[in-house]
Amino acid sequence: PTGPSLSAEDIDRYAKQQALIAELCTIYEERPDSFAEVVSLMQQMQECGQPPAELIQELAPDLKFGPNGLPEMSGENGLPPELANCTIQ
Repeated sequence: PTGPSLSAEDIDRYAKQQALIAELCTIYEERPDSFAEVVSLMQQMQECGQPPAELIQELAPDLKFGPNGLPEMSGENGLPPELANCTIQ
């Protein structure tokens, strides 16, 4: 194999995330008004933690994460520069 190996825990977590995403796609396609189901699945996704770093890098190449696992925001008060002067905060 190339690159670092994944732990069994990460493999299980990523497999669960993949299954939840597939279920979300089905709901969006078949029952788009099912807000409660979508919210429930999104909460379950959040409980799985961050998706694989490679996936995040591919989707948002400039996104950086801090030691707490949350995205780092640059600018005043942690806001992106375009929101620094926003009066509705």
